[in-house]
Amino acid sequence: TAAVTLAQPRTPAPACDYDVLGNASAGAAHHVTAASSSGTSVEAGRSRRYSGMFVPGSWFEFDLGITAGKPFLMRVVETYDKAQVKDYTLWVNGKVVLHRLISHKGAGGLETFQFLVDDPTLLTSSTVRVRAQFNDTATGYDPSIADAWSLPVPSQP
Repeated sequence: TAAVTLAQPRTPAPACDYDVLGNASAGAAHHVTAASSSGTSVEAGRSRRYSGMFVPGSWFEFDLGITAGKPFLMRVVETYDKAQVKDYTLWVNGKVVLHRLISHKGAGGLETFQFLVDDPTLLTSSTVRVRAQFNDTATGYDPSIADAWSLPVPSQP
């Protein structure tokens, strides 16, 4: 087995918008609001925002620019300080778009995932409101997100 290192720019070239969730100026620009248990810190070498461990339903939310009327991909980078199970929900404009239940096996680090947002009722303006919310029983670990992008959906040939 060989180790592989992949180098890529932090922000993908075609991004519609990008938010660094643990950065105060980026947070202000994206109108971050959060539960009182939410905070920011550096984890796995990245600034991040978390909702609050052991606080059922804790949350944070932010605006993200999109191209109105067009589906988009949302790419998210999570941070980890140890092996753990995260269990939270992502909402766009008040509607659940993804339940994230992931068992991270590593000692720490980052995980990147993306998903499609294509519900026309969520795409009516050039900005969406994204909420990350911990589960209602506070089991597992809360959301801890370093970065979020909105990306155009690639054209199909």
